Amino acid sequence: MVNTAAGYQAYVDVVGAERVMIAFPSAGGEVVDGNVVVYRIGRGLVRLFQTTTVGELVHTSYDRVGFLAGIFREAGIPTVTCKHMDDWQKTHVAVVCAIAQALYKHGGDPIRLSKHFSDVRLMVAAIQEGLAVLRCLGHRTIPRKLWYLRLPGFLVAAVFSFVLRTDLAETAMARHARRAVDEMDVLKRELLGLVEASHMDTPAIRTLAGITPDFGK
Repeated sequence: MVNTAAGYQAYVDVVGAERVMIAFPSAGGEVVDGNVVVYRIGRGLVRLFQTTTVGELVHTSYDRVGFLAGIFREAGIPTVTCKHMDDWQKTHVAVVCAIAQALYKHGGDPIRLSKHFSDVRLMVAAIQEGLAVLRCLGHRTIPRKLWYLRLPGFLVAAVFSFVLRTDLAETAMARHARRAVDEMDVLKRELLGLVEASHMDTPAIRTLAGITPDFGK
C-alpha cells in the first residue's frame, strides 16, 4: 500500500513486474497518549470519497487480486479492485495535494478553511487542473465515482465547504495532512513533475504549491 504519482519502477527493479501488487487503504488512525490506538475504517459515507482498493501491475493467470480483496472484506474492511492502479494513484495525488495545501494555508484546520470560500474555490480549481493534467498525459480519472469533480467549480466548492465542517474532514483529511507534512511534500513534487511534463498552465496548483505548512498561526 503506497501513496505515489511516480509509478512503481523501484519495486519492479527489486522483485519484477509480475510480483508487484498495488493497493491503497481507506483508513486512518493515531496513537493517543503513547499507547492507545484510535482508528477508523472507510465505511459508509467515507466510501463516497475513497474505498480500500487493490490491484496488480501485470495481470496473472489466477485471481490473486480478488483473493486479496476477499481477505480484507472478511476482516471487515470494504474493498474494491482496480485494473489501472497507476491511474488511480495519480488521480488520488491530484486530489489530496490540493486539499492538503489548502488546509496548510489555514493551519491544518478544515473548519477554518471552510469559512474562506475563495480558498475552497482555489482548492477545487487545483484539483480540476490536476485532473486535466492527467488527461493530457493520457491517464484516466479513477475511480469513476469522482465524476462530480468535473462539475462547475462553484458547485464542487459548495459541497467541499459543507464536508469540511464535518467530522469526516477532520478524520479523513486534516489529521493525516497535519501529521504527514513530509509525505505531502513528496507528493506535491511528484504532481509538479507531471505538470511540467504536460506543459499546461496550472495557476491554482502553483499558488497552493507555494504554501508552507505553519501550524503555529
